[in-house]
Amino acid sequence: MRDILKFDYKPATEINNIVATTDFGSPIPLELLTLELGMNTAEYEPEQFPALVYRGSDHIILVFASGKLLCTGVTDLDAASEAFANITSQIHTVI
Repeated sequence: MRDILKFDYKPATEINNIVATTDFGSPIPLELLTLELGMNTAEYEPEQFPALVYRGSDHIILVFASGKLLCTGVTDLDAASEAFANITSQIHTVI
């Protein structure tokens, strides 16, 4: 499979964005979480999009009522893990 793309040169590669997902394991009350996170960092408009949009300093996390979370904007897995740890600790305060 790796030999499908052949180049006469070695292309430069870099990671610009990682998309990571996780499952909180239980439903999340998005209205309460929006109040906990504050209007400066959280946006929840269920008529337009079914997830809460949490904007961190260098990432965005989508939080779905089902308990699924999606993180984007990070460039390494440690940053994604840290972002998930931060948001799940805040979710625990409202559950």
